[in-house]
Amino acid sequence: MAVRTREEILTGLRDIMGDSGNTDEGLALLDDVSDTLTDFETRSKDSTDWKQKYEENDASWRQRYHDRFFNTEGNEPDPDPEPEIKPLTFEALFS
Repeated sequence: MAVRTREEILTGLRDIMGDSGNTDEGLALLDDVSDTLTDFETRSKDSTDWKQKYEENDASWRQRYHDRFFNTEGNEPDPDPEPEIKPLTFEALFS
């Protein structure tokens, strides 16, 4: 299986299609193939190491989860606890 350039593929399609390459359907096919090849080229240029990014993100979240339960630094009580609610009596409602 040969690896071909964009121009070689489009030229091959034009040669195979011959006169039917000038019809609306033929031009639409050439346009679709060209757009698809452009998309593949764009995607293949993404040089991000997704596996490494996943592993770093996973390790970060695991550490945060661990620290949430076992790290006592910074785990201070709320500065404004809710005031104690005193129950009302029936008489206090009318006084």
